[in-house]
Amino acid sequence: MSAADPADYTVSDAGVYFFTPSRNIACGLTPDITGCQVFKATAIPPGADCDHGGQPRDELSKGYYVDEREVITPSCFNQGLFNASANQKVLDYGRSLTAAGTVCVSRADGVTCTRAEHGFFVSAQSFKQW
Repeated sequence: MSAADPADYTVSDAGVYFFTPSRNIACGLTPDITGCQVFKATAIPPGADCDHGGQPRDELSKGYYVDEREVITPSCFNQGLFNASANQKVLDYGRSLTAAGTVCVSRADGVTCTRAEHGFFVSAQSFKQW
């Protein structure tokens, strides 16, 4: 696994953002909020609130975010929270990216992000947090 330079993934000084090569997963690593969302997923993160004003669950993206309280929160998103720009860069499979105290690794089977001893895994088929 090789590390990517966070400067190459910085979007408008707002933070570090990336897509996976499939462009189905977007992640953002900023001082205020860090997380990943899967746009087309067959699974739902355990504990996620997916009731967004009657919007069908299959139209919501799913994932996790960590805010300034350092709590990992499972969620269903009704908007693109971690896709800061249509032209944000792709983090190739087998590469890692470190920013805002978090390390994320892109793999063909999903993305794993860790901060200290806690973290999460997101993919189209499954979600886990620890």
